[in-house]
Amino acid sequence: VVMKKRMKNLIENFTYDKRQARRTKKHEEIIQRYERMTSDELEMHAVEIITKYEYRRNVTVALFGAILLATVMDVGKYFFQTAREFLVIVYQNTGDIEMAAKTSLITFFAIFLSILVVILGIILSLLLEMRSIISEKVMLEKFMERERIKKDIRKNA
Repeated sequence: VVMKKRMKNLIENFTYDKRQARRTKKHEEIIQRYERMTSDELEMHAVEIITKYEYRRNVTVALFGAILLATVMDVGKYFFQTAREFLVIVYQNTGDIEMAAKTSLITFFAIFLSILVVILGIILSLLLEMRSIISEKVMLEKFMERERIKKDIRKNA
């Protein structure tokens, strides 16, 4: 029974309603933090968020550019040339071409997959961080706009 409840809670944590509730709570906490800040602290925080966003955007663009450049420059050619040389070395040491081919194929497939997983992990991490920064940037802009409107209303009243 306890295990069934835990599984149900785990599954519910991934539902839209639960995720939305967590996001709403986090949003409210951030707004409360902004409300406690002075205008100078708020401006400094805005500068930090915008700077962080610009930096991450530039890093992401540079990474995508480097990957594209590596693809265009035919890095694969060098990768497979090295794999072929590895195959020759294994064959010379074992004398069994079938075993050498299998060993080379498995080794370089594992290396290729490892590199691919690392690159995709880095890209995913950057994109998730960008999403978080953009979200905070938008919240901050909305909050600052709301505060400006409140200030204008008080001034005109």
